[in-house]
Parts: sequence; structure tokens; C-alpha cells
Amino acid sequence: MGIKVALNILEHLPSLSFFQMAKGCDILLLRDDFYYKHHFYHNRSRILTKSGPKWIEVIVQVPRYNTPINQVKTGGNWKQSYQKRITRAYANHPHFKSQMPLINKVLDLHSIKLGDYNYYFMKQLAKWLKLPYKIKRVTGTEEIDIAERGFKIKEVLRYYNTKQLIVTPRESNYLRVGNEISIEIGCQSPSTYPQKGQAQFIENLSIIDPLMNIGADKTRKLIT
Repeated sequence: MGIKVALNILEHLPSLSFFQMAKGCDILLLRDDFYYKHHFYHNRSRILTKSGPKWIEVIVQVPRYNTPINQVKTGGNWKQSYQKRITRAYANHPHFKSQMPLINKVLDLHSIKLGDYNYYFMKQLAKWLKLPYKIKRVTGTEEIDIAERGFKIKEVLRYYNTKQLIVTPRESNYLRVGNEISIEIGCQSPSTYPQKGQAQFIENLSIIDPLMNIGADKTRKLIT
């Protein structure tokens, strides 16, 4: 049957559930050809501040409609304010000093493409957390096989010599791969962890939040 492949969209510093859906895979493929949606998770994610959840975002040059993520350009001097917002939110958290170097390393990347930063974050997170699967970026063709814009998923699976595919519940509604492909819906079960200063757990936050609160080792256990 070959290896097991998971498929998702290239987002910006996604939540724990994004990584959990790939549990059991050998390779997580991240599509960068999906149409960019402004004020969505493609260029931003939520962090937890003293005044509650707030968005942290990569400023982009808002593209025309139906522009793929891999063609979206960053805009302005966003890195300094980005770094300051994370520092203000998490400077007093238990693992800030040990986890902030990860953020700083990605911000040192020199690129004008949103997709490059998103992908570099994901690659570095995989190494940082010692995830048991590889992360790769994949660009599709104009032929629609999945979601709004897609690629020849059968060719991707053939390339990896596999008929096993893990997808999100949303993507499962759009897949057209035939009965010969084994489709598994990735598990995205809610996970809780201690959040500094919070009496009630707040979910759907960037993976930055667990890293700052409980560190890399315990975050990895929530994923794997």
C-alpha cells in the first residue's frame, strides 16, 4: 500500500487540530495553490493576550480575487510589529525564552511571498517538535479534483506509491478519487492544556499558545 499521505492547505501558524489531523501519516502535503482568502487563516492566526484572543498577521498586498496563496506578496514592515505582539502576549509565560527563538528564526527569512513564510514556519515547527512525519509543499494544476482549486490527486498518490490518504472533514466533501483510494478523515479532537492567566480554556489558538504555555515536549504529546 505504500506510505500514508495527509493533505491540507498551507495556513499561517495553525492550531493544534491542524497538526492532529495528520496523525498517523508519513508525509503531510500542504497545498499552496488554494485561493487566498483575506481575513482568513491564510495570513493570520489567533494568539491569547491579556485582553483575550487577538489576531496576529502577516501584512500582505491584498490580491485580486482567486489568487493562489503562492502568489500573494507580503506588504510593509510587518516583522517588527509581529514580533512585538508575540512578545507582549507571552513574555511572562513559562516557556517564552525557550520558544521565542523559533519565531525569531522564521522572521529572519528573506522573502516577499506569504507562502514562503507559512511553509518555513511549518518546516521549522516539524523539526522543533520532532514530529513523526515529513512536511512538504505541493502546488497543483488547474484541473479541479479537490475543493475550489486543486491538482491531480491521483497523480500525487501515484508519485508516493500509495492509496492511503488522510484529509480534513471539509476536503472529504470535495474529493473525487474513486473507490480504489482509502480515504481517512483526520482526527481533530479538542485538546486542553494550562493557559497562563485563564480560568477557562480558550480553544482555536495558534500553536504558539501551547508552545509558550507548556513547551515543545508537551505540545508534541498533544499532537502525536
